[in-house]
Amino acid sequence: NRLRSNMATTVKQLVPPKVAETSVTSQYSPSLVKAIIDKATVTNTTSGNLALSVYLVDAYEPPGDSNLIVKQRAIAPSECYTLPELVGQVIESAGYIATLASGTGLTIMFSGREIS
Repeated sequence: NRLRSNMATTVKQLVPPKVAETSVTSQYSPSLVKAIIDKATVTNTTSGNLALSVYLVDAYEPPGDSNLIVKQRAIAPSECYTLPELVGQVIESAGYIATLASGTGLTIMFSGREIS
């Protein structure tokens, strides 16, 4: 017997390219769907070292040590890092991705799938 699924999958940019903020900021939250991260990149567009932290937070929880997936990952000048720690991670409905940049100049982008 084969199980049938009525689930729909949509491929999309979860976080379009943008400069990450220097305070903890929610970047994406799936609404009435769950999401899977397929690719995440961060590029340092400055001439100095910067760092990025990424949180994968359950619904109604604050960002903190319990959901910190990438902690102060150093990004060298002109480096593009692909954040393999995030690939395949699932964000449940009303959960969210939050980031924290150590300074202005880190461009982030996340892409993946939403499943309903």
